Amino acid sequence: MRILSLAVCYTVLVILLSCSKGSKGSAPGEETTYTASYASNVFKVAKGAKFTSASIVHDFPANVQFSILDVRNTSGKTVSAFLDKYSIGTWSQPVNKNTDLTEAAVIAKYTQTEKSGVSIDAATGVITIEGATTQNISSGTYYILVQAKVNDKTYTLSNIASIELTESVFAPVKANWKYSTEANAVQASVNVTKLSGSYLNDVAATIPNYKASKTYLRLKISDNRDKGIIIPENIDWTSNFSLTAINPWTTTVKSSDAIILSSPINRFPVLEQDSVLKGTIKAASLLNKTAINFDVTLNVTGEGIYDAVIKLNNNPAQNVLWWPGGKSIYMPNQLKSNNFNDNNSQWSYERMDWSDNAVVFWEKGFGSDPSSSATKKVDIKTMLSNIEHDYKFYYDTMHFVKAGQTKADQYRTIIMLYEQADWLATGSGYDSQTGAIWINYSAANDNATLAHEIGHTFQYLNSCDGNYAFTGSQNYIGQIWEQTAQYQATLLYPTAYFSYIPSFLPKTHLNLLHEDNRYSNFYHLQYWHLLHGIDFVGKLWQQAITGEDAVEAYQRITGINQSQFNDEIYDYARRTLNWNFLHKSYYTNYVLSSSASYTQNAKVNAMGDGYYIIDTSRCVQNYGFNALQLTVPAAGTVVQVAFEGVKGNSLYNTTYDQYAGWRWGFVAVTSTGSVEYGAMNSSNSGSASFTVPNNTSRLYLVVSGAPTQHFHHAWDNNLANDEQYPWKAKFENTLPKN
Repeated sequence: MRILSLAVCYTVLVILLSCSKGSKGSAPGEETTYTASYASNVFKVAKGAKFTSASIVHDFPANVQFSILDVRNTSGKTVSAFLDKYSIGTWSQPVNKNTDLTEAAVIAKYTQTEKSGVSIDAATGVITIEGATTQNISSGTYYILVQAKVNDKTYTLSNIASIELTESVFAPVKANWKYSTEANAVQASVNVTKLSGSYLNDVAATIPNYKASKTYLRLKISDNRDKGIIIPENIDWTSNFSLTAINPWTTTVKSSDAIILSSPINRFPVLEQDSVLKGTIKAASLLNKTAINFDVTLNVTGEGIYDAVIKLNNNPAQNVLWWPGGKSIYMPNQLKSNNFNDNNSQWSYERMDWSDNAVVFWEKGFGSDPSSSATKKVDIKTMLSNIEHDYKFYYDTMHFVKAGQTKADQYRTIIMLYEQADWLATGSGYDSQTGAIWINYSAANDNATLAHEIGHTFQYLNSCDGNYAFTGSQNYIGQIWEQTAQYQATLLYPTAYFSYIPSFLPKTHLNLLHEDNRYSNFYHLQYWHLLHGIDFVGKLWQQAITGEDAVEAYQRITGINQSQFNDEIYDYARRTLNWNFLHKSYYTNYVLSSSASYTQNAKVNAMGDGYYIIDTSRCVQNYGFNALQLTVPAAGTVVQVAFEGVKGNSLYNTTYDQYAGWRWGFVAVTSTGSVEYGAMNSSNSGSASFTVPNNTSRLYLVVSGAPTQHFHHAWDNNLANDEQYPWKAKFENTLPKN
């Protein structure tokens, strides 16, 4: 029996959703049809909230079995985050506060069960959406495809239901301290805020069966670093707001007066409560090493929706860490021998902090707070804020990884902070699972350096996601890693990279992918950005094919041939004369007003017959270029050049003469920074003329290396074997300057 393909099923889905709330299912080749529907086929779900549907109403035979076929977005693409399996914390039994007095006894009742993000009861068709799985899925509409199986026949219910996923809305609150008088209790505060206005309406819209006559309490507990622990299950309270549930994580005490709303967290402590919310937090996560007692009273009167935040104050008893919600923290293989629960280890959970997308560990020499160090100060919060800024730009704006298809959505980037004085700044990742950087305190305080290293983590993440991403043992791929990281960082901190210009300009003749220029030569990526958009470099890393270097990948992805690529390189070269691409105003204002070290001028030698030949130290290689500055005659003067590519000259490396080619032409830059380009020439020899424009301040002959065939450039730190394409030129009405 042939089952309908998913592509066909989706076509049916789109058609049927526009005309019917129910769904008809029929097996291929069969005349029998059945109907099935939910009471509501639109499941409105807030991010982080667990959802359970009603049963399917259907006329299938009693032995029907339901299963999930797919969950798709509005573009018809599968959203794997709904279908992946997750480890969900559950309680096998209620915790008894009178008998479960040890940490081991509590943990014994806590289990992690592997569940799919979206699942269906085979018999009833009840669909469950696990709240912990939706935190990192974009808000929007998603369509569920269900399969019904009767004996050996299958039926596709392609329009049975959709998920309308909305943002979670938790109000920001500030706490006023109220100290506990209970012996050995942690100092705590409580702040209760009643919601009103449009925000009340927004929150009410996310509550199933909301009634204005009820009292709703949203309860959050946070530790002394304001890391939140949010109650993951619904709890009804009695009218006097005294908790009678022994285990409020799973037990529901029926009441018509008050309801605690849910908001899941992946790993959380046990909270035992009795009257006036006197509680003990015990370790349900292995990170938590001790119990914490607190004693607060909640004052809530009247109907409405309230946010209640309990914040535990700093206290020696609170040497405990809450595992952060949201993205997971990957444990690298090489760190598994480190005891993170021991604060005397090199790395410890007690010397850890995190943001939405990153987690940082610091060495024990910093102490509990690196910001208090006199000589190695690092403000962890500021550093994480800067990393978040860079991370979100690379993810959301550059699209350097594919949202919904990347391990970046699963794991936080790991930051390892060392106390050594020697400079350390390296970025890549761990075990093909997550990005990571290794930095010392000096690097941690340099925003441009952080941006560069976080850039490397996104390059590494592409290989984690199954892409080639210029990885392997090839000796010609390493250069693009540094060039790309520099380019990424310049988009965020352009002025921080002016210092590379003096080292770039004397080396413009080198191969585009030359190892000697890997940190200084990143402007061609800005040029590609100009031509193809801000997301292009990310596409280059995502779409490169195994074995390609960056030039090969670029030509294939953009659909151009070798000759067209040579034309582009010449255009890029002449644009550098007034930085006519990204950040033009930054570079023009800075470079043109700076010293001669920021001015291009290729070195040539007089031959005695009127010709000048490029010096061996500045001879162009593959896709390198020379910008020979010329004397500027009066405006309107016609200058001429007789150009000749040189082959067979033993002063140069002639190994690659068979591939030699050039692009060449005049360029004028005016005193205002505008530019006028002469015609580009591609012949190996010939002549050209150019009329000098008004207000010309600089005049150039630009020559770029244009090989007829591409070949790889090895990172071998050996200039002697590099290809060279020498050229010579004779001028009329102008001469080489200097």
